[in-house]
Amino acid sequence: MKKIIIFAIIMGLIVFGGLFVFSNVISFFQGDSELNLVDFEIEKSLSVGNIHNVQIISPVGKVQIVQSGGDQIQAQLKGKTTKKTENNYELDVQESDGQAYIEVKKSKGNLFDLYTEYDLIVKVPEAEFAVFQVQTESASIEMKSITSDKYVLKTVTGDMDVSVLQGAFDVRTDTGEILLELEQINDDIVGKSVTGDIIIKSQKSPEALQIDFDTDTGKEIIDLPSYLTGKGPIIKLSSNTGDLELVSN
Repeated sequence: MKKIIIFAIIMGLIVFGGLFVFSNVISFFQGDSELNLVDFEIEKSLSVGNIHNVQIISPVGKVQIVQSGGDQIQAQLKGKTTKKTENNYELDVQESDGQAYIEVKKSKGNLFDLYTEYDLIVKVPEAEFAVFQVQTESASIEMKSITSDKYVLKTVTGDMDVSVLQGAFDVRTDTGEILLELEQINDDIVGKSVTGDIIIKSQKSPEALQIDFDTDTGKEIIDLPSYLTGKGPIIKLSSNTGDLELVSN
């Protein structure tokens, strides 16, 4: 009886292995296998002109926003995918009524490709914007040296790493960490993360602040030189399990 069971297990493994190899061979010839990976790159640009607002949407690719020279906002979608899906991705770049729209779109197929990875790099000339918005689903957001009156950054599972001079913030993520490095705090900051830490660093000490921290199991850390309370910008941070930090940089 024991020999029969062992034999049955061995035969099962052989059949399973054969089916696995067969399915991979079929996927390869259909162009939908990790053995079929190819590089893809899409670049588009538009004149910064009279643009006051910027909105960037990328479902799963990491978004990097950096300052550049010239007078063009340059968007570059760069990554790897399979031969079968290399034409499924589009980079939509438009301008309307003073607002720039930059969005990564998947033209067909499922929203998620098993083997697809990409980054969206947006190079922005030195300019002052009213609102700068970035939205992703399962990817991080990195922003350096962009000037805007307000930043609206939202993701579901990604981290945020932002380094700018100042501005108002509305930043939200479910499971990622939020890091804001500012030269000074002059405007309200609202930050929310369900499980991640929220860290705000300021080079210059604010003269006055209103602080509203809310966390269930995380730590609340405030390490700034003396400032007036009950006046000035409101720093409202919340996280269920993450730490909340407001410190000098």
